[in-house]
Amino acid sequence: MSMDSEKINSPQSAIPIQPQDLVPPPIPQPHSSKKLLVLGFVAVIGLLALLAGAYTFGLQKVTIAPPTAQLAPVKTQISPTTDPTASWSSYTISTVGLSFKLSPTLSSLGKWSETKEEGDTGSVLCFHIPPKTTGFIPKAYAGGAGICSSSDSVPFTIGGSSTNFSAGRGGAFTDYQGFEEQNGKYYALFVKGSAKNQIPSHLVVPVENPNGVEILKVKGENIDNPESSFPQPGSPGGGNIGAHINTKSATYPGIAVFLKLNQGLSEKEFDQILSTFKFTKANEVAKDQVEGLVRKKVIELNLVKDFRIIIDDESDTTWFTSVIDNTKPDSNNLIGWFLVNKATGKVDQGTP
Repeated sequence: MSMDSEKINSPQSAIPIQPQDLVPPPIPQPHSSKKLLVLGFVAVIGLLALLAGAYTFGLQKVTIAPPTAQLAPVKTQISPTTDPTASWSSYTISTVGLSFKLSPTLSSLGKWSETKEEGDTGSVLCFHIPPKTTGFIPKAYAGGAGICSSSDSVPFTIGGSSTNFSAGRGGAFTDYQGFEEQNGKYYALFVKGSAKNQIPSHLVVPVENPNGVEILKVKGENIDNPESSFPQPGSPGGGNIGAHINTKSATYPGIAVFLKLNQGLSEKEFDQILSTFKFTKANEVAKDQVEGLVRKKVIELNLVKDFRIIIDDESDTTWFTSVIDNTKPDSNNLIGWFLVNKATGKVDQGTP
C-alpha cells in the first residue's frame, strides 16, 4: 500500500467536519405547537360567536322594528279620493232640481222635507224640519232664516222666494233669490232680480264646487250699530254662515243656505255640505233655455247690442253656441263661441 493511501485512510489525518454546519434548522417543540392551535381555535370560536350575534341582532331589528307611525295617516289625509261626506244622508229639493248631503249631526235632528210657505203673494221654497207649532213665524231679522226656520234647536235651513213673492214683514236671509257679480262686486238678489243688496266684499267667498255648482259663500256679520242687530246686506248675520246658489228655475231663481255656528257645527262642516250640491239630471239645461242663458251673458259682458245666437252642437255635458254680430258682414261677424254647462247652466266664453 502506498504512503498516500495510508494518509488518506488514517483517522488522525482525516479533515475534521465542523459540527455547526451539520446541525439542521431548529424544529418547533411540541408544547409551542399546542399553544398556537389553542389560540387559533379560540379565535375561530370568537369570530363565529361574533358573526352569529350580529346576524341574530340583524334579524331582531328587521323582525321587531315597527313601521313609521306617520305613513298611514299622512296617506289617508292627503288622498284626493277621500270623501268625508261619503256616508252622509242625501236629500233633494225637487222643485229646483238640487241634491245635496247632510252630516249625521244634522240628519239625526228630525225629518227633513221640502215645503212651500205662502206669503201675501207668491211663496218661499223651504227645506227644513217643519215646526210643530201651527202658524209659527220666526223673526226675520238679526240674520234669522225667516219663515223657513224650524226652531232654535235646528241650526240649518235652506230657502228661496218666488219671483212674485211679497209679505207684510221684513226680509230674511232665505227670502233672497240668488246672486250676481258685476265688476268684481257681489249682490244678493230679490224681487225677481229688480232689487239687490251689495254684499260687503270682506264677507264673500265665491266657490265652484266639485260638481260645477257656483256658490257664493257669505260670512255672517251684523251692522255696527248699537241700536240694532240687523245683518249686513246679503249676510246671514253675526254668529251664522250662509251661501247663495243660483238655480235654473223660472219661479225660484235662487236659494240661500243658512247655518248657525253656535251649536257644535263648524264652518268646515258647512263647506263640506256645500261641496255636495249638484243639479239632478232631470233639471239639465234644455235646448230652449240655452239662448236665454247665452243672451244674458253677452249683455252682461256688454259685447254687442245687435246679435243673434246659433246653437251649433251638444255633448253629454255641454251646449255649444256661436254669437253673431248682426251689424257686420258674414266674413267677419263672429263675436265668439259660448259653452253652456248642461248640469249647472254656467256659460263660459270662447274666442273666435
